[in-house]
Amino acid sequence: VINHGTFSVDENNIPLYVGKPITEGTKIIRTKTSGVFSGTFEGNHHTISGIYSEGSGLFDVINGSSKIQNLCIKNSVFDFRGSSSKSAGAFCSTLEDYSRVYEVVFDGIIINDGANTGGIAGEVLGEADFVGCRNFGKVIGADYCGGIVGKFSGSGDMFCCRNNGSVESTGDYVGGIVASVTSDVYLSKCSNPGTVKSTGNYVGGIVGDLTLDSNTMKYCCHTGTVSGNDYVGGLAGKFYTPGDNLEEAFMQFHQIESQIDMYEKLFVGGDGIITHEYPPTWAVENDLVYLFEEREQCLDYISTANTRNLLCSYSAGDVTANGESAGALFGEFSGCVWRCLNTYYNSEKRLPSSGKDTFMITMLKASYQTGENYMNLAEPGVASKTGDAMKTEAFAEEMSRPGGHEYLVDEKNENNGYIIPTLHMGSDTEFGLEDTTRKTYSIYQDSWRGPDVFAADETKRYKFDYAFDGGNYK
Repeated sequence: VINHGTFSVDENNIPLYVGKPITEGTKIIRTKTSGVFSGTFEGNHHTISGIYSEGSGLFDVINGSSKIQNLCIKNSVFDFRGSSSKSAGAFCSTLEDYSRVYEVVFDGIIINDGANTGGIAGEVLGEADFVGCRNFGKVIGADYCGGIVGKFSGSGDMFCCRNNGSVESTGDYVGGIVASVTSDVYLSKCSNPGTVKSTGNYVGGIVGDLTLDSNTMKYCCHTGTVSGNDYVGGLAGKFYTPGDNLEEAFMQFHQIESQIDMYEKLFVGGDGIITHEYPPTWAVENDLVYLFEEREQCLDYISTANTRNLLCSYSAGDVTANGESAGALFGEFSGCVWRCLNTYYNSEKRLPSSGKDTFMITMLKASYQTGENYMNLAEPGVASKTGDAMKTEAFAEEMSRPGGHEYLVDEKNENNGYIIPTLHMGSDTEFGLEDTTRKTYSIYQDSWRGPDVFAADETKRYKFDYAFDGGNYK
């Protein structure tokens, strides 16, 4: 414990110490930047409390294939207002060069009047992984503000991260987990039962600006509250997947098939004798090989565009916008709707936008609007369920995929009563951990138990409690 008093903020987000504004004369220990950190920081499940830092997180920059793990920061303030730092985070301002952050918890206050603010890290450059990271605190920023990470400009994984706290922003691109990700970032089992709000645009319960190409977002859910000016969504404010809705590609494919059938009858002579050469001799002799090449290109395109990028995710929280677009899943959607599978929204919890384009799922505007007619969103695997139905074991089974239960009923109300993404035992391979003795490692509800407590039984499902124990957490 560095400072024993309680930190908080007033209604204007001004930091307070024992209920009073912090001034030059406040008797308080002020920490300074620790510069660049390279190596392994093993917290051993301890807690650092009472930090007051101006212009720096616990570390300024983490790089060099470093690892930060098993640490909690609580009752602390990281004030980046007026700082020369380009990003702001409680554990580090910038993370780079394939660094990893495992099971860390932030339960304090971070304030930034600039871009790139995150409860754990402000900005990620290069390759990085975040596993089991939690925000229980208050993250306050401008553009690119997220509960765990601000701007994720590199590549890597965000796995089993959760925002139980609040994210407040005055700018664009704001998310409960991460503000913005590239197409090289995988998101899995991340959830937002907390609060996300901004006066700007592109605000999402999980991600503010989400691009899915070769990567995937799966087992993610929003059950808290998200609000913003415009383009506000339960899962993402802005959601992009390459490709269109395939109608044109299918039409072109069928036209090519018809041409091939016609030429086949013409050149084979209708005698029914068709050699199975590829391309057939008649096509080579008559300079019609391009038809088969175009058919293959169409098939490749259709196959690629049909790749499922958004899997087994749902939105059951409140979504509001002052502008024209608010969606239970997305505020703005562009790309291919067939890239979604087994994705649900709760129509009961959606609150209306003040604008004209409000819809349960705003996958509208570019590809999905023809006059006043909207496509049936249930066809590609996006559907609606009531709130009660989304809290049941049956829904957990429906959303879980082969290979183990990925969702459990939230009996302890950690996710506002809705089913919660979890990790079954024995999944150290998926976890990406090097230590194979940690098969019993689980982060279902912000806790860790050693191998002497549970056997690595993949057929069973466990739930844990989160609790502070004096200066430590468990």
